[in-house]
Amino acid sequence: PALHRAVLSALMAQGSHDAALKRLALLATIDSRNAQTYRLQKARALGALNRGALAKQEVLTLLEENPDYWDAQALLLELNGL
Repeated sequence: PALHRAVLSALMAQGSHDAALKRLALLATIDSRNAQTYRLQKARALGALNRGALAKQEVLTLLEENPDYWDAQALLLELNGL
């Protein structure tokens, strides 16, 4: 997973969010211990692609599963423009 995470970081830094979404799906499968982190990154990538409704849905699902996930709460506020 380390190589895939490095590639993901590079894709996100370049603004290649579509490609990053594919890499995130792969990482969530092979590194399930960190699935919530990858799902949060997925929501960020969706937001960057102006897919706000999908990004919010991903964050809301994360918060249903883990209401104390502060990073998800912060991202939801960001996506709502607060």
